[in-house]
Parts: sequence; C-alpha cells; structure tokens
Amino acid sequence: MKFSLPVKILFRGLLGLVIFIIFLGIANFLESYISYSSYHSFVNILNQALWTIVLLSLLFLAADLFRAFKFPYNLPYPIINAFAFVYLISFLFDLFPLIIIVSGVEIPWKLSAVRAFTTLLVFFLTIFSGYIHVFTHRHEQEKVKEEKEEKEDTEKSEEKKKPGKKKK
Repeated sequence: MKFSLPVKILFRGLLGLVIFIIFLGIANFLESYISYSSYHSFVNILNQALWTIVLLSLLFLAADLFRAFKFPYNLPYPIINAFAFVYLISFLFDLFPLIIIVSGVEIPWKLSAVRAFTTLLVFFLTIFSGYIHVFTHRHEQEKVKEEKEEKEDTEKSEEKKKPGKKKK
C-alpha cells in the first residue's frame, strides 16, 4: 500500500508527538527514583509546558502538511510556519527565567528587548524564506511539467514519422 506524502507527514508528526508524551510519562515515573533536583526541575518544566509543546508540534505539523501540497494550496505554509516559530521563540524566552534559576547563571542583558527583536526577525525571515521556497518550487514544478509535455510531443511526432511495419 502506497501512501501520499501528506499522509506520511501526518503519521510521522503524530508519531513523534506520541513518543514525546510516552517519554515524558516515563520521566515522570522515574522522578520518584531519581534524587537530582535538576532532573525534577526539568521534568516539572516539561510537565508545565506540555500543552504548549503539543500546540507547537501541531502548528509545525500543519505547516509541513501545507508545504507538501502543490501550488496554490501550499500558500498558507509560510504564514503557519512563521507563527509556529514565533510561538517557539516566545516559549524559549519564557523558559529562560526557569533555566537561570536552575543553572544559577545570570544574563547581563535585558530579555525583553532581545525577545522583541528576535521575534520580529524570525517572523519576517520565515515568511520571506517560505515564500521563496513556495515560488521557486512552483517554477520547478512548471519546468518539469513543460519538459514532460515536450517529451510526450516529441515521442508522438517520432511515432508518426516512422513507417509502420507491414504484415505478411
């Protein structure tokens, strides 16, 4: 049985999410047997961010699904991908204070200014690069289609030029 690319992407994405949840369940189970405070903090961070991680996974999965479609159905891909990256950047910056508390390292610069700049930069770069991908891929698809049509036309014209074999 042969599956289409979107079905494969959907299966891989959901499988990855299920595997992450299973590993998180195992980590929660092992938490009572492991006595490191860093481990407990890490597992608690993952537990608190579980729904955020699930939403991020689904956003990236949706972007990958739209990317697999042909033009014009892949036009939402860069926008969904950009919002997923903005959400990921926001999530990572929300994790910084927790990481600072666990590690004890202080950051000498303001996170709010860096966060705003990084978020905007990532958003626009993701949209820009996504649409470059969409339109260059469209051009490649059109080129392949034209080459295929030319090949079929030349094969048909060659068949017409060749004299048929006579039966005895």
